[in-house]
Amino acid sequence: MTPEIKPSIMQSGGREKKTYEIFLIGDTGNVARHGPDPVLETMRSHFDKGQHSAVIFLGDNIYPKGLPPEGAILRKDAENALIAHKEALKDYHGKVLFVSGNHDWNKGREGGYDYILRQEKYLEKLFGKTVMYPTKGCPGPTEINVNPNVTLVMINTQWWLQPGFRPIGQECGCRVESEEDFFKHLITILESNKGKRIIIAGHAPVYSYAIHGGRYKLRHHLFPFTIYHRKAYFPLPILGSLLPIYRKYFGAKEDIAHP
Repeated sequence: MTPEIKPSIMQSGGREKKTYEIFLIGDTGNVARHGPDPVLETMRSHFDKGQHSAVIFLGDNIYPKGLPPEGAILRKDAENALIAHKEALKDYHGKVLFVSGNHDWNKGREGGYDYILRQEKYLEKLFGKTVMYPTKGCPGPTEINVNPNVTLVMINTQWWLQPGFRPIGQECGCRVESEEDFFKHLITILESNKGKRIIIAGHAPVYSYAIHGGRYKLRHHLFPFTIYHRKAYFPLPILGSLLPIYRKYFGAKEDIAHP
């Protein structure tokens, strides 16, 4: 997936003046490990000199499968991916936040819990403070008030999709005790912040106008493999429609339609 940078400009009273900016950027796990990365450099070019902004990395921060244990073949490369993020933010004075995606959890496989704990700890060492939320691999929701008019709600969407062990409850350091409890807390946060700009941040979308929401283009029916790789123009007319139709009405794990 190609990373996108979406500056969200908060305006007050119809004025043109920017009061707060939030930069949303995801799937940066393939950043250049050595030297400037074009995507992160583009992000840097949008930064203001002040502190009235935040950057949220929306998961899949390390390709291919998060932060392996010490001594693993991919460990150094994974560390360099996170270091590249830190280097891109070295002159930035706003708020920095990370959420996790499926690749950060051992590419959505069992044992992913240990991977995400390692990444959270390594990011804390790099930035000198906690920057990954929800912490400890918990589902969330985590409320962060960035200013009097804007509230971030950080959720761990991969927690809902992850096989194997998923942390929950006080014994794991999590606030919520059950899935039902998660939604009770989420509703409480939303109701207590009525009248404010609320941004729900997670890796998988809660609503989507793109393929995860079942919105497919003609080329996806004619060239269905472009769903997974934009240059995979292998024609498969008629039969090619089966994949988008399945994804729209039944869905992969990350799709809105998935039960």
